[in-house]
Amino acid sequence: MSEIIYAIIKDYETSKLRKISESTSSSRFISDEELCRFHNYAIDLYEAYCSCIPYVNITNKVPDYRNRREAVEFEDAIERLKNKYQDKLIAYSHRQGGWTTFQWRFNEDIEFEIKTNFGFGSNSYFEQSIYYKGLKLAPYSKLVKYRYANFTSITSHTYEYPLAYSEWSKLMDDALDFYNAVVEKQEHYIFHWLSNHLEKMVTELERYINASYCYFDNIIKKSNYYCTSSERVEGDDFWIAKSNKISEALLFITNIKELPVQVNPSKYITRIRNINKSFLPKLIEKICMLELEINELETQIRNISSMMPLSLYIKLYDKYYYSKNWYLSKNKFAMLMFLMRMLRRKSNITISNIKQEIMILEKQIKEWKELKEKSNRIKSVNDDLSKDKEKIIAFFNTAEDIKD
Repeated sequence: MSEIIYAIIKDYETSKLRKISESTSSSRFISDEELCRFHNYAIDLYEAYCSCIPYVNITNKVPDYRNRREAVEFEDAIERLKNKYQDKLIAYSHRQGGWTTFQWRFNEDIEFEIKTNFGFGSNSYFEQSIYYKGLKLAPYSKLVKYRYANFTSITSHTYEYPLAYSEWSKLMDDALDFYNAVVEKQEHYIFHWLSNHLEKMVTELERYINASYCYFDNIIKKSNYYCTSSERVEGDDFWIAKSNKISEALLFITNIKELPVQVNPSKYITRIRNINKSFLPKLIEKICMLELEINELETQIRNISSMMPLSLYIKLYDKYYYSKNWYLSKNKFAMLMFLMRMLRRKSNITISNIKQEIMILEKQIKEWKELKEKSNRIKSVNDDLSKDKEKIIAFFNTAEDIKD
């Protein structure tokens, strides 16, 4: 089955670039020896163990003949492009497996970096970073679009593509849009792209201050495409999300300062600072409420832990649960039997009352575990929010911000 090589060529007289394509279709004879050699050709951009076609000894029948022929035809098509366009050939698509980086420097103002890792399952990726006058363009609005997006993931690349070979065409269109904007003196395209992302991010962060919920998109990676689902986040989960994102926005300030003056970076920096200033008292208040709730739960846990027979159960659990292998399924009732013998010895409980004591204990254990789980969950929320609080306070305590 023939494929298409996508490429970009340059007209040096006009400095303009254009996308072309070259079919891999070929009718030439390919020897078994050529087919059986190693090919750096990912037969699937996503699936694991598909990053290359290994060398094999020539046998009566060439193994994996179809993929090997496609790999050779793919290599031939690239050679045809190189011979036909020579130094006019600026960029072309590939199927190379593993970590691969290509840099396309179209002129002094615009540069593209393509990073791929084809054929490694969930570790596969297909990314493009666009540099304008040395500054990597970042899709800032992803911070509020995706629940788990953060500063590192957002500034690592400009675009991320589904792991399908046809996405090379989209990647090159994106590259040409930015290049043509620069060469045709239409930089407002780039400025608008940046301003649009910043405006979306900052506007949503401003809404977060008093909001009680929001919707995030979740990206689910499939073998050759991404699908997106929407998720409503509320309650303490939303507190964690908005606290993290509002404080995380402070990390973007140094990056935003470097943006072209046409984007008006100072406007967005001021808004990010003001968001954090407005949010900090609310965050501190929420943390105080959580700490009160934790203290109340801890009191309830102490009270129930002192009641019999649970208090004895806890002592046995701490001392013998692992040393006597009570955690094993075959010893499911060993701890309970041991406990009942201890109760009879200590409290002289009759055999007829054992069943009642077991019922009391099961009820106490259930309540005790629920209280502990709730306490641990709230402590986890409190820890997350406290870290964000410290990040915000530390930012405003820096020498740069003393004047505020």
